[in-house]
Amino acid sequence: MTIMMHKGSKSVNRELLSIYKEPETTRTYTPIRHDEVIDMVEDTLGILDYKIGDLNCIVNKEGKTSKEGDRMMTSFTVKSQKLPMNNDYAFKMAVVNSYDKSFSLKYLMGLEVFACTNGMWDATENVNCKHTTNLIGKAKTKLRDVVMDLQTIHKNTINGYEGMKKMDFSCNKEVSDFIIRTCKHKIIGSHDILPILEQWENPDYTEFKDRNGCSLFNAYTSHLRKNNPFTLSDKTQALRKYIDDYKHTSNGTTINVRHNELETIPTEARTNIW
Repeated sequence: MTIMMHKGSKSVNRELLSIYKEPETTRTYTPIRHDEVIDMVEDTLGILDYKIGDLNCIVNKEGKTSKEGDRMMTSFTVKSQKLPMNNDYAFKMAVVNSYDKSFSLKYLMGLEVFACTNGMWDATENVNCKHTTNLIGKAKTKLRDVVMDLQTIHKNTINGYEGMKKMDFSCNKEVSDFIIRTCKHKIIGSHDILPILEQWENPDYTEFKDRNGCSLFNAYTSHLRKNNPFTLSDKTQALRKYIDDYKHTSNGTTINVRHNELETIPTEARTNIW
């Protein structure tokens, strides 16, 4: 998941979020202001001595079906003595909200890798709150639960990323199989295959030259960062789940169970990639 400029979005200061007015509440729809939800998140984190920093806010530009500011995403780092310092990662959260019913209010949690400056970070946790009756009450309750469990989320997120480093993807045919399957499962489109392959073969950073799951994930995110940032987290979460399913793990040991399935992919399809 990323916060970066997309042709349909623009960067704004946090203080400017208040200029975008929420629509009227109806019997079935309850909006929450962009600035209000950011304040709520910061206050709730602060109660348990978590500090936020490096805020990055974007909103959508005016389009055919939406006004400017109808969609908002704000990401930020989360720091506390409760979260062990790590030289490789920064723990981040994001809030996603909409006024045009395009998506629910979301809290996202994940990691930004210091070695990679492409702006991507992996949102492994996603908590949704639909814009229905008593949204604010439900949003506060879910946020409180997230903050109370943040140390566990932080630990599991780092463990998951370290687990990807143990996934062996040194076999080109297996990488071919994986890329085709992610296309088949609609995680990517057919037009994404060659750019992802290019990133895999020629990564922008030496840290991702190792032929493992972490490097393969980076090949995807380095390309996918150009996608719509308001919906990109769904794609990266689906990718993380699929790479874990593809490489089954047990007691921390990665097991390659798909390699013998390569014959199920037509030869001509594999040839088109490698």
